[in-house]
Amino acid sequence: MKNLLSLIVPTLCVGMPTRTLQRSATQRRSVVNCIPTQSVGTRKNLDLRGFKNLGGLLIAVSLCIASPSFAGTVSAPVYSQLKRADRLIAQKSYAQAEKTLQQRLKHRNSRYEKAVLLRSLSSVYGAQKLYEQAIKQLSNALAIKSLPYGATQKAQLTLGQFYLANKQQDKALTILEPWLKRNPNPKPKTAILLANLLSQHKKYDQALPLVKKAVASTTNPPKAWTELQLALGYKVKDYAAAITVLKESLKKEPDNKAYWQQLSTAYHNAENYGKAASITHLAFQRGFLKTESELIELAELFLYAKTPHKAAQFLQQQFAKKSLKENAETLELLGDAWLQAKEQAPAQKALEAALKLKEKASLYEKLAKIYSHQKNWQQALDAFHKALELGNFKLQSDSQLLLGITYYHLKDQEQAESAFEAAILDKNSAQAAQQWLNHLKNTKE
Repeated sequence: MKNLLSLIVPTLCVGMPTRTLQRSATQRRSVVNCIPTQSVGTRKNLDLRGFKNLGGLLIAVSLCIASPSFAGTVSAPVYSQLKRADRLIAQKSYAQAEKTLQQRLKHRNSRYEKAVLLRSLSSVYGAQKLYEQAIKQLSNALAIKSLPYGATQKAQLTLGQFYLANKQQDKALTILEPWLKRNPNPKPKTAILLANLLSQHKKYDQALPLVKKAVASTTNPPKAWTELQLALGYKVKDYAAAITVLKESLKKEPDNKAYWQQLSTAYHNAENYGKAASITHLAFQRGFLKTESELIELAELFLYAKTPHKAAQFLQQQFAKKSLKENAETLELLGDAWLQAKEQAPAQKALEAALKLKEKASLYEKLAKIYSHQKNWQQALDAFHKALELGNFKLQSDSQLLLGITYYHLKDQEQAESAFEAAILDKNSAQAAQQWLNHLKNTKE
């Protein structure tokens, strides 16, 4: 996929106050405590493919190439050529800038001067999107090992970014991951860039803290950053982080339906079903829930939150408004809500209405439970048989136990014993089934 990143290509601005220069006996100019090569930058558009975040969102990141800086000494001729090259880069006279630097490199230079010249030459190539050459020259500059620590760190960051621009993500990772260990608090834009790279390599645990820091340290962070944080939060199951992001997002965009749905999902995944139901209900009140599936989802969330009366009343309201069709599925859901609320009469009515529309084993099983609690033993047995006759259906453990109790009350001890022996195989009903088997054994004696 395409991702257009903004690349700040450094130019070499060698201008410096003359009062900071002192001529030494060896005709070298001391540049300690000043930075004669500040990047003024020429903004370019760089087409980087394959740079996307986890939610399928393109992350627009400024790829900031580190500014060259001196902390050593260069001779007057080198200084003059660097200044000329800088002026040519600013004019986009890249061929002349390259020629200037290449000519100087043919002369005798100190190791430090050579490293600085190669670094500047890499900037010339980077400005032209000639990343192979830029990588080569900057790698050569680093290999000399004469740049000060701070300049080395900036150059390594730049090298990693050149690899990214050249679509060499694996090599970029080998440069930037160690760099990050040495520089654990990168600037926000760099942090987002690194988080994208790490997430592409499925290193979500390392990527998320970077995004969190970048977002927290930025006033009004870009939407893409918060969406990346959200996506990474889901990946590492850090739902608290996702919830925080979504709450802030909703403050800015309260009419964004997707944020309401995502916040509800985050609470659901965190097993906070009450909050999930409350958020979805608020979304409903704001008019965001339109489809039948969305309305059904809200009713199901009420059940998850153990508020079955709310679920039942909500479903009945939607039936009355004709927002939801009364079919076998929705009526069974209504029956389930009333069953969970221990309201057997309305549950029976809903389930029997659903059964008239569609024969389902689960409907017969639920009705059998209701009939057995009503001590309508024959009706319960008929319903259990119907459930078992409808294809490959296995009764739930409590239903298997109730089947045995139903047989017992109908004086069929042999079938009752068989049902209890089946129920004892499930740990949820094993204890009660064993007690019934002991009772049957005692009655025989």
